[in-house]
Amino acid sequence: AAVLAALLPLAVLSARQADRQLGWLGRPSAALWLQYAAVAAVCALLARWLSRDGTGEPGRGGEARGRVTLVRLGLGLAVLPAGLLMTVSLVKPWYVDRYVIYGMTGAALLAGAALDRVVAGRARWRRA
Repeated sequence: AAVLAALLPLAVLSARQADRQLGWLGRPSAALWLQYAAVAAVCALLARWLSRDGTGEPGRGGEARGRVTLVRLGLGLAVLPAGLLMTVSLVKPWYVDRYVIYGMTGAALLAGAALDRVVAGRARWRRA
């Protein structure tokens, strides 16, 4: 309680300055929403493909409930930060792409895993 009381003046002052500090930000344009939708769709397709085992059926091995997997981490990083910030920006303009560019590491993770699977599949095909 003492910590909250000590931090209350800082929180009040920060809330009053938020409009001045973030006032230059605009809302996401339709083009940004389309770009986000395209990236999210590609990442979702890659995640779905990576979630399947070699038979084309949903994978069952090692996908324990609540466990962080490459697919969950990659899809979450690629979709959630930008999506949440863009959605919040419908009410308060807080979105700038440089604030969430780190999310593209999730897309790169999914793309790398997909490429690894393709290369491994080609190697198996050549040996057969």
